[in-house]
This record gives sequence, C-alpha cells and structure tokens, in this order.
Amino acid sequence: MKLFSNKNKEIYFLTKNGKISSESKINLILSPEFYWVRIFTIPVSMAKSAVKVLPSLFEDVLPNKHHDYYAIKIENHKFICFAYDNNEILTYIKKSGLNLTQINSVRFAQTEMKEYESFTIENTGYVYDSELLVKIPQAYLVDTVDLDHKLSGISLTSNKINIKFYINKISIKYVYQMLILLSLLILTNTTMYIIYESEINKTDSQINVIKEKDNIPKSSLRMNSIFNDMKEKSSHNEKLREIVFYVLKVTKETKNINVKQVSFLNNMVKVVFSNANVKEIKKHIEKKYKTSKSKQEKNSIEILVAI
Repeated sequence: MKLFSNKNKEIYFLTKNGKISSESKINLILSPEFYWVRIFTIPVSMAKSAVKVLPSLFEDVLPNKHHDYYAIKIENHKFICFAYDNNEILTYIKKSGLNLTQINSVRFAQTEMKEYESFTIENTGYVYDSELLVKIPQAYLVDTVDLDHKLSGISLTSNKINIKFYINKISIKYVYQMLILLSLLILTNTTMYIIYESEINKTDSQINVIKEKDNIPKSSLRMNSIFNDMKEKSSHNEKLREIVFYVLKVTKETKNINVKQVSFLNNMVKVVFSNANVKEIKKHIEKKYKTSKSKQEKNSIEILVAI
C-alpha cells in the first residue's frame, strides 16, 4: 500500500499480508511484526558498542539465533534496541509483489511514525505504548487516524537498517557438519599417507636386502645399464639364431648339400658347405641376408653372412 512520496521515492508500509504494486524505487517502513524492540540501559557510549551485547539481551525472547541487531541512542547509556530476521524480511518483500532491486531503504515503523500516537493501516491498529510501537486489534482504538490514504508530509529519519539482499540458506549447523566431514577426510588421508609411506619404506628396505644378498647393483642407473647390455646381447643372439636357421634351411631344400662348420667372427657368421654350388648357395642366402665373402675349395664352399 502506497502511503506518501518523498524526493521522488515512493514510501510503503510493509505488512505480512499487504500487496504492493509499483515499478519505482521505494523506501520501506516495516510493521512491528517484523522486529523485536526493547529499551536497555547499557554501560557504553556508542550505539555500535551496544549492538555487540544485544544477542545476549534478546536471547530470552527470540525464537532462534539467526537475527541481526540495531540500536539507537536515546540518552546517556540508554538505547532503543531492535532485533530482526533479515531472511524473513526479504521473503515478505518478495511476497508483497516487489522486486528486491526496487528497494532504496528499509526502516522501522517505531522510528518513522512518531508523530502519531496511534493509527490504523489495512484494518490493523498500531499504538505507542511506553514509547514502543505495538500492533493491536483495530477494535481497541478509538478516534485514531486511518493512514490507508491520508498520510502525507512526513519526513523520514536517518535510521536506516542494513538489509542483506540475499537469503542465507546455509545454516550454522550445516557449516559445522561440513567442517567435521572435512576434518575427517583430512585425518583419513593423512593416516593413509602415513601407512603408504611406511609400506613404501618397508618395501624399499626389503629390495635393498635382496640386492645385497644377490649382489645386485643398488643404483637404478647401473641396473638399467646392465639390463640394456643383456637386452642387446639377447637381440644379437636372436639374430644369429635366425641366420643359422635360415642358412641351414638350404640343406633341406637341396639334396646332397651338407653343412660342415658354423662359426662366428665378430659380426659375421661363417658357414662351410660340402657338395654345394656357390651360386646356388649365395642365391638362397641373399634372398634375406647379405654375403660379404665366398670361397670354394674342391668340394667345400665357405661363405660369410653379415649379421
């Protein structure tokens, strides 16, 4: 419900049942149903200092601990103090039909309606009782002012509250649960790391014992060198075996040819045949390997095959 305009900003009185239709930037005045208010004598000089002790002063009346606080100094050590639920206010702003981006400021009716001892808005009564504005049934008020369409010329105070325009859905309990879970994960990972490190050290020790027992080099570089040498020798021997097998194959394909001798000279295989023809033997061998030298004496043929 629109109450009045001030400096091109529309002003509305927000209740839990009210609907607001506007596309302008607005100033909101909160009905007393949105906050708790008390007057306290606190041994501090500044309102900011007073706010720090308000959670303990309001703890006997608040339904939960998720509240924000505000204080206004009345006189020396005397403050009018407020507690409000930020999330609840945001919820009802949205229910009223307003967009949060439209909100210019939010204030308490306690501080903004003081020029009226009592008044009604939307068939609900409000009255100052012992300096505090309270909500009462309209039937209890006589000769009061109806502000549904008549309020004008009021000046807003400087007592704006700092509304956080988001709803915090992460509870303190949830945060604690996540911290506990995170701590357990860290503890588990640390324990597993210690166990793995211990097992690795144990395995390394066992490997070293085996190396010392079997006279195996401890250096990985030395081990790799030995392994490469063995691999190279194995490859060389495999090539020799293949050459010998292939050369001997000619004795199966040609009758009367015999192998008298097979020997190895550096990177050559020396084969001596009997009852063989040089051209025939070389033709067979050179299908797959190179021959570097051949020699024929009477019934013997000597051929060198390159590895």
